Amino acid sequence: MTLADIHVLVRINDGEAALPRQDIAEILPLARLDRPPTAPRALAGFLNLGGVPLPVLRLGVLLGGAVPETDDLYSHIVRLKPSEDRPSVGLLVERVLDAAVTPSAAEPASPDESLNGVIAATLTINGRFVPGLDAQRLLLAEETARLAEMTTAMAERLAEWSAA
Repeated sequence: MTLADIHVLVRINDGEAALPRQDIAEILPLARLDRPPTAPRALAGFLNLGGVPLPVLRLGVLLGGAVPETDDLYSHIVRLKPSEDRPSVGLLVERVLDAAVTPSAAEPASPDESLNGVIAATLTINGRFVPGLDAQRLLLAEETARLAEMTTAMAERLAEWSAA
């Protein structure tokens, strides 16, 4: 078994999804988020990580679900590792169900079966079919660019308040 075989199983939209463990930097408990009033539905807000803003996206909304009225006490933030195309982002999920699960089977999904090919495979986990997500395809290029602009603006705001 390799790291590429291990997934993190999360609950979203009253269902489950799996993210490759190799794409995840850490799993955090739900914390206070600052949300700009003009933010898109999918942006839950920004988490202040020692003066560095981490944009936190609602994974369920990114995948077509509704914005929940409130976040559950047991919600988690799954922080993705940065990539060439994207700085680190957090994904707000209803709950992390298992941080190290290995599917018993995986069937590749056709890229045209989901927006931007975000569903990379159908995984069999504990006898259930679970969509395996491609963390690099969660956002469209335009969304990534807009998120970078908003993150820069939030970093400038945080810097103003921390200047001594």
